[in-house]
Amino acid sequence: MANMIERLRADREAAQSKGSSGFLKLPQEDCEIKIRVLPAVNYFSANGKVNKEADLFYKRFGVHWINGKRFLCPKVEGDDCPICETVNELYASGTEEDVAIAKDIRMKKRHWVNIVELNEDGTYATTPKVYEFGVKLFDTMLDYCLDEDYDNISDPDVGYDFKIIKKKKDGFPNYDSSKPVKTSTAVDATALKDLLGKATDIHESIEKQMQTYDQIKAGLDLTDVPETELHESTDVNQDDLLKQLNSKLGD
Repeated sequence: MANMIERLRADREAAQSKGSSGFLKLPQEDCEIKIRVLPAVNYFSANGKVNKEADLFYKRFGVHWINGKRFLCPKVEGDDCPICETVNELYASGTEEDVAIAKDIRMKKRHWVNIVELNEDGTYATTPKVYEFGVKLFDTMLDYCLDEDYDNISDPDVGYDFKIIKKKKDGFPNYDSSKPVKTSTAVDATALKDLLGKATDIHESIEKQMQTYDQIKAGLDLTDVPETELHESTDVNQDDLLKQLNSKLGD
């Protein structure tokens, strides 16, 4: 029994430390934050050497938001998505109301990376975080990775710290000025192993959140949705949206 208790205690401690660091949340106002993008959690193989078959440092996925509920889109992985099918039908109808709904629920591309923030003295924090962001900032980050003057910014030996620069533009957050710092910096191998040991396996995590076609349909249950007409006004009502979705997806 004592052995089992020790195993349970160790398992709980591992679960609490691994991937428990949460997400990087930027302030609402304009800001500039320095981070280091970490390589994949399997950057080191079991023998402690660099894994040549390690995952990419980022995980790309798609999200549908409906009535405050988040659905990961299986189409990004090459599978059918009932919500994407409905979006296509809504666009095809051509009505102002349907197009507005389609734009509201269409798939938005997102990306996860593991990062560590820089302290004021320039040292790295000891707790990694997951950072989720959209297409424009990802394209900026990838452009630098493909630039021969920078190469892979997530490389722990020859990579670069990265400045996330957030500025309001036309009332919306804009990250166009984000860029790596000028000088390459190495991350200590021992510290990196510790960071990756605490980091979330972003590839595994997204895969576990992915639902099948039928599971997504089941998640669009309208049991508690009031009986209303979708086209009563030009305003898109989320309850009405779900009603139409359920109708289009079928039983």
